[in-house]
Amino acid sequence: MKTPEEPDWLQTCDHCGGAPTAFGTFKSSTVILIGVSVGTQLGDFCRDCGIAIYRSAQKQSLVAGWWGLPFLATPIVMTQNKRQAERFLRLPPPSYDDGPVPEVGERFGRPLPMGEPVSRSPALIVPIVLGLLILGFCCGPLDFYP
Repeated sequence: MKTPEEPDWLQTCDHCGGAPTAFGTFKSSTVILIGVSVGTQLGDFCRDCGIAIYRSAQKQSLVAGWWGLPFLATPIVMTQNKRQAERFLRLPPPSYDDGPVPEVGERFGRPLPMGEPVSRSPALIVPIVLGLLILGFCCGPLDFYP
């Protein structure tokens, strides 16, 4: 019997058709003033597509998740995404059936582009700058003269 942690060799990726897959749910949060919107992408993904969706959701949350009062939803969503991504990092590279070559514009046979890791993304600048601004407003100007 297959456990939830084992890769599924019978199921194919929802985006590219590769195998093995794992089921994943990735969320991105957008916070505006007093409202929160959480976008969700779920499905069976191969390693490459799962990591690409994870990175996209994290970058979206980093840029749009800090602009209101319920900003605490953003770290929670990002932590849940990180747990989901760890499952995809353990998968082997995707393999594909020897079927017909995909037509131009079709996704099957080509995984989503993974893009830059979140730690090297320009999206990381937004929470850092906001944190520094909040720190500056809370502490105020410091007088170093006696």
